[in-house]
Amino acid sequence: MRSSVISSVAFVVAPGGTLLLITRVRDTGSEPDGPPWPLSDSELKQFGSLGLQQVEKLVFLESELDVKQVRIEYQCDSLISESRYLARK
Repeated sequence: MRSSVISSVAFVVAPGGTLLLITRVRDTGSEPDGPPWPLSDSELKQFGSLGLQQVEKLVFLESELDVKQVRIEYQCDSLISESRYLARK
């Protein structure tokens, strides 16, 4: 289900558009604990395989809870996005 949601989020980014993702993160091997459910490194990599190029990544700790978070700016590759859009029609 998580993979399907990631694909849906990536799909709504317009060709040449920007996605700003702010989320809690966890190690790939650890079980998600939530809500909110943190994303793993392997789940974050799925955005790249769906035509989004990472522009900037900031890792930080949520000050009150000492929880690892990440803020990632992605840019949508217009050629990959357009071909993906046409394939879904």
